[in-house]
Amino acid sequence: MKTPALILALVLLNLILLVGLIVPGRVGAAPADAPVLRAQILELVDAKGAVRMNIRTEPDGQVVFRLMDADGTIRVKLGADKTGGGLTLLNGATELGAQLLANPDAKLTLRNSDGGQRVITPVSADPSAPSAGRP
Repeated sequence: MKTPALILALVLLNLILLVGLIVPGRVGAAPADAPVLRAQILELVDAKGAVRMNIRTEPDGQVVFRLMDADGTIRVKLGADKTGGGLTLLNGATELGAQLLANPDAKLTLRNSDGGQRVITPVSADPSAPSAGRP
């Protein structure tokens, strides 16, 4: 093969490969219904590009799901680690509104905007233990 013909053949081959990578549904395209999505962080952004939700694994091994308002302030946090799970709901002033912990220190904390708070803990199955947690 002459040099110009070889160069032309290589250019055409590269063009075919490039089109295959760019055009969806062609060679090199990812499957439309991939069974598994693997990532270290998953974020959902709004039309302005602000992160409104993220899921990540923290360095300590805890997995955390956060929902943010339009300003990027966390309003909902759901977490899980080897000791259990927890859910936190924050109010408009980013203060604790409700928190549920399902771990060795299991409790439900409710707090209103004027500072009133109620903490509910499980009643011990041991009849000789104090009756903490009863309303």
